[in-house]
Amino acid sequence: MAGSCSEIYFMKLLSLVILIVCSSKLSGQTNNIVFYARDNYSKTDFSKIDSLSSWFYVLTVNEPSNEEGIHPLGQLMFQRTTTVHDSITEKVYGGGFLPNISFQVYKIKDSAYCFEKSLLIKKAASCVAPDVGGDIIIFGNFIFLNLSICLQCKRFDNAIDYCRPVINQLFLSVDKRRAISLEQIVRQFPIEGQIMKLPF
Repeated sequence: MAGSCSEIYFMKLLSLVILIVCSSKLSGQTNNIVFYARDNYSKTDFSKIDSLSSWFYVLTVNEPSNEEGIHPLGQLMFQRTTTVHDSITEKVYGGGFLPNISFQVYKIKDSAYCFEKSLLIKKAASCVAPDVGGDIIIFGNFIFLNLSICLQCKRFDNAIDYCRPVINQLFLSVDKRRAISLEQIVRQFPIEGQIMKLPF
């Protein structure tokens, strides 16, 4: 009887240790990648971050809607200030390419709608990772959804994703305790930017 009690105690202790180790690993992963469903980003090397000083953002904030249904709170666009040298793009189009990506921003309560839209975008995409859009970032009280089916982020001659590592780094630099509004979030980005408020 005593042996079985000590075995039960040992199994409970072992389970607790395994739970703590797994939780810490998951927590570390979550803290390193802000994009939802990180399995979708096997073709993106998040350690290869472009110079942040080469990027800017534009946040367009919509006036609150009185209409029924789901409405975006605004749009957040990221773009590089100068083109990226790419031998393939230069040969085909005569110049480099300009990485950019935009997100519609919704309240976190509209997550189901955003996940459904993201899934439809990924199913409709004729391109392959890392060019496929439909990205989701859940941050504070907001969910950021990219509506592009295919993105303009990858350098073709070396397949490096220029957008996501930069955006990931920008969001990681934000103190969530000081991120109650969209304006508070973007003002913490360590890049230049602009905030515009639309009257409709």
